[in-house]
Amino acid sequence: MWRVTVGAPCYNKIGFVEKSIEGILAQEDVDFEIIIIDDVSTDGSFELVKRKYATHPKIRIERNPKNLGPSGTFNRALELGTGTLFVLVSADDFVVDKLALAKQVEVFAQKSGIVLVHTDWVDLNPTGQAIGKKHFRDYICSGQDELQALLVGNHINSSGTMYSREVLIEIGGFANHLPFTSDWDAHMQVCSKGNVAHIGQCLYARTILPGSLSANVDLQSLQFQIIETIERGITILKLSDSARVRNLTKQAYAFAYIQVAQHAVKHARLKEARQLLWRARKEYPTVVLNRRFMALWLVSQFPFLSKRLLNLPMIPWRKISLLFLDRNSS
Repeated sequence: MWRVTVGAPCYNKIGFVEKSIEGILAQEDVDFEIIIIDDVSTDGSFELVKRKYATHPKIRIERNPKNLGPSGTFNRALELGTGTLFVLVSADDFVVDKLALAKQVEVFAQKSGIVLVHTDWVDLNPTGQAIGKKHFRDYICSGQDELQALLVGNHINSSGTMYSREVLIEIGGFANHLPFTSDWDAHMQVCSKGNVAHIGQCLYARTILPGSLSANVDLQSLQFQIIETIERGITILKLSDSARVRNLTKQAYAFAYIQVAQHAVKHARLKEARQLLWRARKEYPTVVLNRRFMALWLVSQFPFLSKRLLNLPMIPWRKISLLFLDRNSS
C-alpha cells in the first residue's frame, strides 16, 4: 500500500550526488523508487548519474529540456512518481539513517489523517562537517496548529519531509512563481489538509553551500515572495478569533522582515538590513526579544562582531541591543 517516491533533483552537484543517491539506495524495510531529475547540469553531474545508475531497477533518470529551477524540477519528480508518498532529497543532501523512510512511512500507516511527516536534521558545511542541528521532540498535531507555527517560522526542511503525494498534487505542487519560498508555501498548503507529525530523530543531513542564494538577488523581490507566502498561509488559516488572527499576522510580517534582513546581513548590505529590522520592530514591537533579531541588529550596527561572539550567553545582548533600537535606522 505504501510506496515512496523519492524525488532527487540535481543541478551541478557532481561532488555530492553519488553519496546522496547511495544513501537513498541503502534504505531498508520500505518500498521506494528514485526519480532523479537533472536540471541541465554543466559540471558532469548528469553524465555521472547516467553512467552509474542508468540500469538500476529502482531508479529513473530524466533531464529537463531546459533549466526549470528548483520548483519546476520538484514538480517534475512529483508528476513522474508512482508512489502514495513523496519525499525530496536534493543532490547535496543525505539520508543518514537506513530506516529513515521506513520510520516516516510507519507514522502514515499507524496514524490516520496524516498528510506530512518531517524530522530532525543536521546542517553540514561543504566538507561534510556538522555545523548545526535542528531538534524538536516527537509530536503529532493538527495541520492548523502547524500552520500557525509556520507563519512565524519555517521550521520544516524541504529535504527529508514526506508528504501525501495525493495531497501535494491537489494543492498544485510547488509554486513556480515563488522560487525562494516554494517549499515553505507547500508545507503550509499541505498542512491545511490534515494532521502533521514530527519524528524527533536526526534522519537527514543538509549541506549549506555558499551562494545557495545569489548575492545579487533583489531584496525587494525576496521580500515580496516571503510576504506573499505568508498571505497565502493566512488565507487558509481557520481561526474564529479575529484578534488572534491580527496578532499572528503582525508576528508573521515581522518574521518576513527578519528573514530578508538576514539575507541582507549575509551579503553585507547592512543599511538595508537595519531598515528591515526597524520595520520588523514597528510591525511587532516585542520582536526585539527574539534572539535572531538581536544578533542581526547588532551585526548590522557593528560588523566586526563575530557570530561566535554573538552566541556567548554571558553577554547581555538583549540589554545592549535595546540601547541602540532608538537610533535612526539609516
